[in-house]
Amino acid sequence: MGAQASRLIRVATEAYLLNDASRAAAIPDIDDLLDDLQRQFVAAIVDTGEGTAFSSAIHLAVLARFYERIGDHAVAIGERVTYLVTGGRHSTSAEPSIAAAAQPRG
Repeated sequence: MGAQASRLIRVATEAYLLNDASRAAAIPDIDDLLDDLQRQFVAAIVDTGEGTAFSSAIHLAVLARFYERIGDHAVAIGERVTYLVTGGRHSTSAEPSIAAAAQPRG
């Protein structure tokens, strides 16, 4: 998780320094990988909970969440880079564009 979080910060920093909107657009996909790692890590903690002290399990889960938040911050940097370079917002699949929302249905 640490390596993936470091990769995200590196890509976000490079996108910002190089004014590279295409690099910024790749950040959400990389973040999805980190999100999946975080979910798998927490599931593994829960599954192997026998013998693990409850407080240790909580600390590990919080640590995983902090790594995941690093990814979220990298996504925010990427969105800002996209705006600075293109003047537009980067839309994700979960966020329909205004143009798509204005299209007639049917």
